[in-house]
Amino acid sequence: PAYESMAKVYSRMVSQEKDTDEYVFDGVQRIAAFMPIDNTDNWSVCAVAPKKEMISSITTIVLMMTISSAFLLIGGILYGIKFARKIGQPIKECSNRLEMLSDGDLTSEVKAFDSNDEIGLLADSTHKIVNSLNTIINDIGYLIGEMANGNLDVQTRCEANYVGEYQQILVYIRKIKTSLSQTLNEIQISADQVLAGADQVSSGSQELAQGTTEQASSVEELA
Repeated sequence: PAYESMAKVYSRMVSQEKDTDEYVFDGVQRIAAFMPIDNTDNWSVCAVAPKKEMISSITTIVLMMTISSAFLLIGGILYGIKFARKIGQPIKECSNRLEMLSDGDLTSEVKAFDSNDEIGLLADSTHKIVNSLNTIINDIGYLIGEMANGNLDVQTRCEANYVGEYQQILVYIRKIKTSLSQTLNEIQISADQVLAGADQVSSGSQELAQGTTEQASSVEELA
């Protein structure tokens, strides 16, 4: 009876079974894993180990896997936080700068980020937007100021910046300049005409005065 469980395992091996089973030998609970060997005369191979040792090994493996998983999880969380900050900070900086731009701030610098990924592209695009708007608005002020001072031959200093829809701004400014030039020319022509009429009136007045004087002299002579 003491070897009954072991005999049962061996009997299953002889029957060419493939499985795991337990038996007791010398008072020690053991686990046996067995399988037949192909191309042999009913031979089988069996691996036996005390159940306590196997459970202890499995427990150790599970514990090590649990500890490793915990370290990996903590490392993943820390890396995720670091990565989120790396992404979030530049996005926040660009968002703040665009908000300042919407409030009319065209002079504050855009913080640069040494990155070749999408974050660097976002920062570079924000920098280009701010600089382009600043250049265009300063140029518009220059053009309007020169026209207000009577300089209708003024030209833009940054035509390359008027791209896309911004080109319409330059078109409208040029139309305004042309219209002002035409209006001033018309005013000049009208002024010249008024001056010519004034000269004619002046000449007529002088002739009238001369005629009046001559008539007065004739009246005196008759008297």
